[in-house]
Amino acid sequence: MPTGETRPYGAPCPTGRPFGMMSEEIIAISDANYTGPDGFVDNGAVQQAKLRSDNRKWYLSKMLPKRYGDRITTEITGEDGGALITKIELVPVAARPRPEADAEVASAGEAAATPLRAITSR
Repeated sequence: MPTGETRPYGAPCPTGRPFGMMSEEIIAISDANYTGPDGFVDNGAVQQAKLRSDNRKWYLSKMLPKRYGDRITTEITGEDGGALITKIELVPVAARPRPEADAEVASAGEAAATPLRAITSR
C-alpha cells in the first residue's frame, strides 16, 4: 500500500491483526485489573500495561495518522483570554496642508503661461 494511504477499520496491519482490534486492545489493557494477590496494585504490571498501550498508540498514530495521529491547533487570544481586536473604528482626521503641493501649483501655472516652441527638423 502506498505511503499516506489509509486502511479501512477491519484491514489487517503488517502484523496480521486489524487496526480496529489493536485500538480495542488499548481499551482492554487500560480497563484490566492490576491488583496483586495481596490486594495491592502491582506497580510492575501497571508499568508494563502502560508500555504496551503506549506502543500500540504510537504504532496506530504512524499507520493511520488521520484517525489516530496528534492534532495540533493554534489559538491566538488577547489579554486575559479575550479577543485580540474588539472594535475597529474610523476616525475622521483633518487634512494637513502640503507646502510642496502649493509650489507645484505655482510652477504649473508658470509653465502653462510659457509659450511652446516648435521643434525644427534637421
